[in-house]
Order: sequence, then structure tokens, then C-alpha cells
Amino acid sequence: MRSTSYTGRPLRDLEFVDKITVSRIRRGDEWLIPHGWTVIEPNDILIFSGEFKVADRVKKLLSHQN
Repeated sequence: MRSTSYTGRPLRDLEFVDKITVSRIRRGDEWLIPHGWTVIEPNDILIFSGEFKVADRVKKLLSHQN
């Protein structure tokens, strides 16, 4: 997670969360099972799936450093 536009926000508040499925979050040395209230932190790695075009767009949004 490089985009500060999405850190500090729970998954349920992300505008694209209804188009992808977040299955795991890697935070440091831990693997988390995400829930809607899970807050995204800097350097989190999200493992998600979805329609190819949507997933590709989300990946670009999340990895864009700002």
C-alpha cells in the first residue's frame, strides 16, 4: 500500500470495495483476515481478486505513491 489516499480508512469505505474481494492482508510478518472495519495501514499488502480490468485499476490506485 503506497497510496496515502487509502491508508487510515476501513475497507468498507473504499469506493471500489464492492467490485473486488480482499482475501488477506499482509502486515509486517502477519497475515490478517480482513473484515469491513479493517483499517488499511501504510505498507499493507492486499491480496484481492476481481474482474481483470477492475483488479488492474485497483492495483494501480493502491500502488500509486502520493
